[in-house]
Amino acid sequence: MAIDFVIPDDAKEVRARVRQWVQDECIPAEKRLADGEALDKVIADLRKKARAQGLWLPFIPTEHGGMGLGPLANALVQMELGQSHLGALSMNSQGPDDATMLTLLAHGTDYQKEKFLGPLFNGEKRICYSMTEKAAGADATGMQTSAVKDGKGNYVLNGEKWFSSSANVADIAVVMAKTNPEAPRHQQFSTFIVELPNPGYKILRNIPTMAVHSEVAEQMGAAHCEISIDNLVVPEENLLGGEGQGFAMG
Repeated sequence: MAIDFVIPDDAKEVRARVRQWVQDECIPAEKRLADGEALDKVIADLRKKARAQGLWLPFIPTEHGGMGLGPLANALVQMELGQSHLGALSMNSQGPDDATMLTLLAHGTDYQKEKFLGPLFNGEKRICYSMTEKAAGADATGMQTSAVKDGKGNYVLNGEKWFSSSANVADIAVVMAKTNPEAPRHQQFSTFIVELPNPGYKILRNIPTMAVHSEVAEQMGAAHCEISIDNLVVPEENLLGGEGQGFAMG
């Protein structure tokens, strides 16, 4: 069967709009940063303009204030946004927030969506995803961070996380932990929504990588953090997607 590689006209149109946006607004805004203007001010100005032009949350359905793009159009948009290190942030399309927002949208309870998604969609908060651990290596089923009910309506988490991207700028963390060691391997883990800052979720350091390191880059969330999780108390209502469903969502 033949595969049609032709890009639809509507995807071409949105790609052109975003390409123009990056050239006209994002790249010139980089000079404002280079001249010493505060990142928060530069991003706030860009986002105000982007929202006014309907360039916001490309991957989120229109009923939630996004552009409702499908996978192909969104991929083309992300390619254009990558021409500027302010591109994704300007449209609230930066990782790891993007996929984590979609996880909350797909699996969150009504309470969780109302409390957490609104500020994320509005660009008022950032979110990170803490799954990887040093001890587990490439096999995430080797995670050792535990989550145990305390009988008082909470889970208590203990362990560590590694390469938690953007944790240094996050207001919310989605944390995976082992809730049932006796279950089949991929059903042992659950995911929890953690409000930050929290004394039980401590950033030990930003791990050096091959990426460019600078103060502005870290402010944008381009850091990958080592996390200590020590008696982190999470209300049961912040369990995301049900017990044992961490991998199914991940």
